[in-house]
Amino acid sequence: MADLFEPDVELRWRGKDTKVKTVSLPFQTVEHIDLWDVQASEEQQAVFEQMRQADPRWEGWTNRLIWGDNKNVMASLLDEFEGQIDLIYIDPPFATGANFTAKVEVGEAGDKAEKAASIIEQKTYNDTWGRGRASYLQMMYERLALMYRLLSATGSLYVHLDYRMDSYIRVVMDELFGKEESFLNEIIWAYKTRETSTRNWNRKHDTILMYVKQADYTFNADALRGAYPEEYLARFKHEDEIGKYVIRGKGGEGSPFPGQGDLTPEQEKKYPEWTYRQYLDDAGRLPRDWWEIDILNSNAAERVGFRTQKPEVLLERIIRASSNPGDLVADFFCGSGTTLTVAEKLGRRWIGSDLGKFAIHITRKRLMEVAASKDMEGKGQEYGKPPHPFVIQNLSEYKTYQFADTEEENREKYFEFILELYRAEPEPGHDLLHGKKGRHYVHIGELDSEMTIENVRRAVAELKALGADKLDVLAWEFAMNMDLDIETLQQAEDVDVKLIRIPREALQVKDPRKENIHFYEMPRLDVAVERRDGQVVLRIIDFNVYNLEDFSEDVIEILESYSDLIDYWAVDYDYDGQHFVSRWQTYRTRKDRSLELEFAGEESQVCGNQMVVKVVDIFGNDTNKLVEV
Repeated sequence: MADLFEPDVELRWRGKDTKVKTVSLPFQTVEHIDLWDVQASEEQQAVFEQMRQADPRWEGWTNRLIWGDNKNVMASLLDEFEGQIDLIYIDPPFATGANFTAKVEVGEAGDKAEKAASIIEQKTYNDTWGRGRASYLQMMYERLALMYRLLSATGSLYVHLDYRMDSYIRVVMDELFGKEESFLNEIIWAYKTRETSTRNWNRKHDTILMYVKQADYTFNADALRGAYPEEYLARFKHEDEIGKYVIRGKGGEGSPFPGQGDLTPEQEKKYPEWTYRQYLDDAGRLPRDWWEIDILNSNAAERVGFRTQKPEVLLERIIRASSNPGDLVADFFCGSGTTLTVAEKLGRRWIGSDLGKFAIHITRKRLMEVAASKDMEGKGQEYGKPPHPFVIQNLSEYKTYQFADTEEENREKYFEFILELYRAEPEPGHDLLHGKKGRHYVHIGELDSEMTIENVRRAVAELKALGADKLDVLAWEFAMNMDLDIETLQQAEDVDVKLIRIPREALQVKDPRKENIHFYEMPRLDVAVERRDGQVVLRIIDFNVYNLEDFSEDVIEILESYSDLIDYWAVDYDYDGQHFVSRWQTYRTRKDRSLELEFAGEESQVCGNQMVVKVVDIFGNDTNKLVEV
């Protein structure tokens, strides 16, 4: 992409590149969740139908929750959504460079344990600020440039930062938006937490920068009016047929009231030409750029156990201000899903993405539980409506476009290193078949992207061209639904494909010839099928996670059963061979940690169908099982 603007003032950093390299990749839907038809009342469905007819943007629309690097996600959305997103809010990491672990709840007791960051999360974030402030700014520049392209002409972009990077990012955004009037506000979110520093002023606020593309941006000030302070109301001592008022003096040469202080009726009567009445606006006080909103305490009802979770009331204020019902809202660092949840409850369409599978899973459950969450009308009632249909997606293909020619030698060394660890021999002369172990050819995934089914399909095509039929696929991370897609591929191509995860400890190996590490296959899910009283019953009888490297010692200590590892499972009892539709699901919540281990469907409903069971573990990883009835 060419330079967006040629600014007269710009921020420079080491390695700055204003030409944002993008590639458009296809999306793969890995789960379709539609609770609306099942849970929505007739009245709610009728209201939605009226809204859909009044606003054609809802016709055929499905909300989207996308797992993947947001640079690739946004670049792949451009074809469909360039200039179409009405509001973007992001809460990017603040260049702390530190901690991407998360607290997870285990089993029925809900004991807390720590989840480590995935290899891809580690590498992405280490590349972002592990090399210093310059790499963080380059990461943000590229993503903000893509957000600018996605933003509609009347749209707004809110960027949530703290003291570490707010001044830098403001200059970057000035450069990208290109005109001074695009910067609209520096919003201060002030909050109360315990003061601990005696060496400086305790930091008790974040900064939210607001930028717009042009002058006719959306801003609903009346939707955000608040109550006046009591001391302000007390000044309106007088009242007439119009309403309550305060008497003010006019300034100017010869005025007896150079200051506009509160005046008496006697002064008004004596100097009518130098006074006027200011009436109290009953609509309430207009919004300001200083927000005092408490952070979430650990016991807040909306807490989902995500370290950087923001309060819903904060996002409610932004979404009400800068969008209207039916508008499209996006959050490309969606984390715990607060933006998407509030957008859902306020009747906006939404798109969200995150690099972490755990974040995607937390958001999935939060949206599915939205009916039981607090409404947005301030009445203390439950929202009471299921979410509109949404899909979970990932990018179905990652190409090695990230690697420049100058890095090809390092890339070859990386493949040789993994082959040595796996005790396989190099196989030069092939594109995607990097080595061979016995009768099995070996395909190795890149260090900076997950393995997708399209990658494997191309490797299988090369495999079959050689007359071979066995392939080991080694990767740090696999796309969602990968095991299910591989099962379908094996049947269609008559090949034997094993999915093998490269262990985290490989990163610590100095000499692969001298050190032995164990490679693990994907988790195994065992499901029993039986007929009972006119029903087909699926029962999970085992869930075996061979690789425990993601499990800290505190997790392993509290595991009592295989079911403790399961946080969510769903059944598609009419699987079409391509798209998993979550037709039945059960999952643990903070309030109810129990988990059903059986699904029962009427024989007439499920017999003769392919059925798929999807299990998501406590870390957000999915495992799928195809079941024939």
